Amino acid sequence: MNLPRYPKYKNSGVDWLGEVPEHWETRKISRIFKSVGSGTTPPAGEQEWYDDGTVPWVTTGELRESIITDTANKVTEQAVRNFSALKIHPAGSLAIAMYGATIGRLGILGIAATTNQACCVLSGSTVVSTIFSYYWLLAYKDRLIDLYATGGGQPNINQDTIKGLRIPAPPLPEQRAIADFLDRETGRIDALIAKQRELIDRLKEKRAALITRAVTRGLDPAAKLKDSGVEWLGMVPEGWEVLPLKRFVNLRSGESITSEQIEEEGEYPVFGGNGLRGYTNRYTHEGHFVLVGRQGALCGNVNYAQGKFWASEHAVVATPIRPLATSWLGEVMRAMNLNQYSVSAAQPGLSVDLIANLRIPAPPLPEQRAIAEYLDRETGKLDRLTERITTVIERLKEYRAALITAAVTGKIDVRKEAAKETA
Repeated sequence: MNLPRYPKYKNSGVDWLGEVPEHWETRKISRIFKSVGSGTTPPAGEQEWYDDGTVPWVTTGELRESIITDTANKVTEQAVRNFSALKIHPAGSLAIAMYGATIGRLGILGIAATTNQACCVLSGSTVVSTIFSYYWLLAYKDRLIDLYATGGGQPNINQDTIKGLRIPAPPLPEQRAIADFLDRETGRIDALIAKQRELIDRLKEKRAALITRAVTRGLDPAAKLKDSGVEWLGMVPEGWEVLPLKRFVNLRSGESITSEQIEEEGEYPVFGGNGLRGYTNRYTHEGHFVLVGRQGALCGNVNYAQGKFWASEHAVVATPIRPLATSWLGEVMRAMNLNQYSVSAAQPGLSVDLIANLRIPAPPLPEQRAIAEYLDRETGKLDRLTERITTVIERLKEYRAALITAAVTGKIDVRKEAAKETA
């Protein structure tokens, strides 16, 4: 979209903001919003502050760059009366996450609500509209965090920092025009991104179906079938065996390694339960192996490691005890959906003894190799297509971010474009 610039610009007085249109002002947030506050968390474990609560209580985890129209978290009216920090912010307020993993996240309160102490809430401006402020903060949140966040593992920004921020303040009708333009254009971009993601989901489904079909039925569509006796397998080619997994491999966890021993670069890769973790100067295995995640929400996921590498204690290494095609075995294990065999605990973990006794379809070695080659070729096509779509998504995201930044800083003049849509 080729949009014009404003006729004249001036220095904003903010080094990292640069020039703004000549007729725009810049003001501190403390001079724009009547209220800049947060909330609190009633004492954990004291259920009288939560049970049968009716007052929405927003936490930073619910700030997802959208309008909050409801919340699963509620506190009681008694809690609001007892804790003065539980101020109820009016609908239309802008909430910002101040610290933790969600730092910088934004949300507009579509309902009157209170918040926890990690939210900074801006409300009551007659100078800058909430939606314009939202888009401006969305454009600059990474810069703000880089410039003003303090702390180590859990960086934070505080209310005083937010109050001191200077943001552009075009005339209100112009702010509305910019917000309307961005609502429309980001909506279109988001719809395109959603379609691309749907396509990726369909490709993933196609990939999974391709693998399952190849490792359970083989490559010959005319092959005679027999009942495998295994529920998830159903019918398999007559010439195949159906044997426990332990007849093919030993399943054993890798060796412990501390995070201090893992570097960003090094001689030998370190594989954990979810793939590559980094590098180290020693190795535990050499060859081509299937690795299975042992712990966590993704336990049971399948990866490959080749050459010399270190397998950590979070990875189960499948070491062959008979000749087999490694990639064939890995795709069989992928098709088995091993995550369903995790043992529920504080952290889910894979029951290695259980999966070792699961029966798998076993074609002769030459057919294993043929299946592995076929899947490598066909899934490679799907993976390359997925990569191209992912690149498109990333470019759309970059364009979206650049468009927002250009509009809220006056680098482009969108007033005529916004007027076309309302004419």
